Amino acid sequence: MPRKKLTPEQIAEQKQQEEDLEKATQCAKLKALQEREHALFNEFQLQRDKLNHFWIIAKKQLEDKKAELRNKEREIQDVQERHNREITVLKQRVKHLLFEHQTETTDAKTEGVVSLKLHRTTQGKREELRGTAEPWQPKLRKLRLDFERESRELQMQYEHRLERMRRELFESREAEIRRIEARKAKHVAQLLQAHEHAFADIKRYYTSIKHSNLDMIKSLKEEVHDLKRQEEMDEKKIVSIAQENKKLSVPLAQALEDARALRAEKEAYEADLIELRDTKVSIMELEAQLNTVRWEHEILTERHARLERERDELRQRFTEALYEVQQKAGFRNLLLERRMEAAEVEVEKRGVQLAELLARVEDGSKADEVRGRLDEVLETKEAAVAELRTELDRVVAAHNSALVAFASRLAERGVGPDELGFRPMAAKDILRPLGLASGPEAAMGTATAAAAAGSGRARTAGQASRQSEGAGAAAAAGAAAASSGAGGMPRLGVSGRQRVRAYVPAQALAPSVAAGGPRAAAAAAAMAGAGP
Repeated sequence: MPRKKLTPEQIAEQKQQEEDLEKATQCAKLKALQEREHALFNEFQLQRDKLNHFWIIAKKQLEDKKAELRNKEREIQDVQERHNREITVLKQRVKHLLFEHQTETTDAKTEGVVSLKLHRTTQGKREELRGTAEPWQPKLRKLRLDFERESRELQMQYEHRLERMRRELFESREAEIRRIEARKAKHVAQLLQAHEHAFADIKRYYTSIKHSNLDMIKSLKEEVHDLKRQEEMDEKKIVSIAQENKKLSVPLAQALEDARALRAEKEAYEADLIELRDTKVSIMELEAQLNTVRWEHEILTERHARLERERDELRQRFTEALYEVQQKAGFRNLLLERRMEAAEVEVEKRGVQLAELLARVEDGSKADEVRGRLDEVLETKEAAVAELRTELDRVVAAHNSALVAFASRLAERGVGPDELGFRPMAAKDILRPLGLASGPEAAMGTATAAAAAGSGRARTAGQASRQSEGAGAAAAAGAAAASSGAGGMPRLGVSGRQRVRAYVPAQALAPSVAAGGPRAAAAAAAMAGAGP
């Protein structure tokens, strides 16, 4: 098939398409890098939290150790201060002992010196006396004889005086003894007279007691005689009373039996009175408790009724809100699907127009320009689809948060899920019948579709271009498309791109690929790689 020349518009579109492909590849790489950075950030965040936790634990342990260290240092300081005080006291004692020892040594030395001097002086005096005593010996002997004679005279004189004083003292002592004996004899006579008077008084006292006892014995004998006579009379009375007792024993036994019965009845009556009083008290307490329980029952009944009304109101509000959210979500999903279908139809139309243009255009530059415009349109539509997907995710998140909020409010009110009468539907249960996916499932579906599209583009590019460089570029473009699909491109956008590329036959792209080189081969692989 002859190669057609491309118009400048087609070449510009082709260049624009290549640039868009490069941008998409860069976006996919940036998304993958962003996800990797996000994962690293999460990992670093976890590590930072662990480090913070370990740091807090280590800080607490450090503070504990510092506190222990401060306590030990304080104890060491106290011990050191006590040790210093003891050392100071010991030093003071040693100083005092040294001072005392020095004083004693000084005193001993002084005394030794003084005694030595005194001894020397005495020795000198003795030698002097010994030297001077020899001329005085006759005089001393004469003086000694005179002294002995005088002492004998004095001794004789004082012995005579002592004998005279002894006689005088003996005479005075004899006179004093005579005076004392006279005084004692007089005192003994007085005592004897007093004892005689006391004996006479005692004798009179006991004589009066004896006479009174005799009178008392006489009166007691008379009383005994009277008592015997009274006893005889009492015995007679006792006999008569015994006879009367025999007569009254039967009525007395009956009366005692009646008294015991009445006493038992009285005790029973008193016990009944006590029990009645206790029963009245317990009845009053029970009535008070009953009134309290009735009041609490009324309060609890009112509270139960109010809680039932609140539960019914919350159930009704929850049902209405749930229905409203489901209706809004369904309506938005329906609008989104219609907008997506309209976008797909528009993409299909543009794909047909592009195929027709590529079939008519021969110039490679014009084909590139057309492809660039097509990629612009596709990117615009994909952006719209991504925006719709974001809106859908936001609605799903709002729906899920509303479900969680209502569930928490119901749990606070004590209403279980089984009491609602229906099961709230999650967002994935609402979107699954509509053919929409959200969250991780959409990402997995997008990645699978993009990978399949990339492999198909690689095969088509290999068939369209026989140049090794073009085949390598097509494989690279397929890998980039696969990575962009794995990065989270919307599933409807991928299917729309595949539907557009389905209308572009590989034979129409072959001349442009041959003329455009590697970049044209990559563009052809990207455009014709995936089927409908």
